[in-house]
Amino acid sequence: MKHAACPITVLAIALCPMALAQQAPFTTSLLPSPPQPNRVTVAQVDAGGTLDLLVTHPTTGQLSLWLGVGDATFNGPIPVAVGGTPFDVATGDLDGDGDLDLAVSDRVESVVRVLAGDGLGSFTLAGTWSVGASPRTVELLDMDGDGNLDAVVACHGLEGITTLFGAGDLSLPTRVDTVVGQALLHFAAGDFELDGDIDLALYHEIDIPYALLLVRNDGAGGLTADPPLIASGTGTWGVVADFTGDGYPDLAQVESEFLATEAGYFINDGSGSFPSFGGLFLAEGRIAAGDLDADGRTDLVGTQTSGALVIGANVQQLAPKASIPPYPTAGDLRDLALADFDGDGYDDAVTVHGATNRILVHRNTICPAGSSFCSLTGSLSPFGGGTQPLTLDAGPGHAGAIYVILGSFSGTSPGLPIGSVTLPLNPVDPYFDFTLTNPGAAPLTMGLGVLDADGRAQAGVAIPPGTLALIDLSVDHAYLLLDPGAAAPVTFASNAVELAF
Repeated sequence: MKHAACPITVLAIALCPMALAQQAPFTTSLLPSPPQPNRVTVAQVDAGGTLDLLVTHPTTGQLSLWLGVGDATFNGPIPVAVGGTPFDVATGDLDGDGDLDLAVSDRVESVVRVLAGDGLGSFTLAGTWSVGASPRTVELLDMDGDGNLDAVVACHGLEGITTLFGAGDLSLPTRVDTVVGQALLHFAAGDFELDGDIDLALYHEIDIPYALLLVRNDGAGGLTADPPLIASGTGTWGVVADFTGDGYPDLAQVESEFLATEAGYFINDGSGSFPSFGGLFLAEGRIAAGDLDADGRTDLVGTQTSGALVIGANVQQLAPKASIPPYPTAGDLRDLALADFDGDGYDDAVTVHGATNRILVHRNTICPAGSSFCSLTGSLSPFGGGTQPLTLDAGPGHAGAIYVILGSFSGTSPGLPIGSVTLPLNPVDPYFDFTLTNPGAAPLTMGLGVLDADGRAQAGVAIPPGTLALIDLSVDHAYLLLDPGAAAPVTFASNAVELAF
């Protein structure tokens, strides 16, 4: 059954100017950094209840501590003496007193230093332990399940992982090295098969064959390497997160070839294996995972050589949206982290720039206050059929507004231009063989409805089993709010969401 509402809607949009200007994804503020900042870690260091920043400075033998105010601004820097050449810093409670302690890797001296925290933002050196040559990333994790945090270190010169098992008293007395034969740059941790043990994805210098290395934990902290996962490039940086919403951790990585760099991902099949690999978008240095639009899905932010941030919005198939262009920052970008620094529910970003001695805080403006720009959710499972909700939350300010649901197959071309925004919807290829439903919300007739007092509406797409089983196309949809009596009748266009199947 075809719905005439879709082509009629497209015609109406073509005649109406778009009032919504392109929304910049961030607003940026500068923290004047001590020399040569390198890595940043986000944690709640003191009792202030807000997120703070810890930044390493290899040339000064110090960390800088920035105490968060709760509005994406920070007081500091407060110097934290470490000694040596601090490269990376991890946080965790190493002695069970409730206060965060620090583990700091030293790339030159090949040691990890432990600093005891007092819960007020002060730290005191508690010990130094040797690790494999040229340590890089360090994390505090309970690798053997004894309740004590251990220090796990990616060691470039060792070509493997050093695990320093903690005794629960700030000491790390037992060292075990796991050699994998690759010059490691970074690792990311997660319980890949949900067996309660922490496994690792290892990222290393460019090598052939292009592959990703995984090591599995036997439950006692012993690590065994899997056969390499073949990819289109060597994974040089990566993150572990659930991108598909099935409860299993997936992998995303920056993959480098000798002539090109991009980001790609491996999806967990539910058994801890990662058989499917796909490309995402052009990220060249770092990637970080977080929820940028408060829709409950994990998004990605990556960095480019120029220092620009690129956004991969998670719409079930992890497709980045062209409506959010790269956001310029500064050169020599050495690290990136995401966290909600202002408590508004949307993750912000922080970047570290070594050569220019800058720490930049990027407050998330993808979802302006009072806007429903990021409120759209939806998913389809056409093989099994059924009805899936499509929710619009425009807020009480849009109560009574008329809304329209647009949808199409293969929506990325030619696209639907509305002012400065091009929605990935194909106006000549609208939904067909769908039934638009309205479970318990405002009236919905052929794609049209009216928002009730709270500015919310929920429609649905009902699809018979097997309808799209043989169609290798994407399905996209978006909402628009209409005010025919206004000078600019189209008052809002949501992000288009690609419905996964």
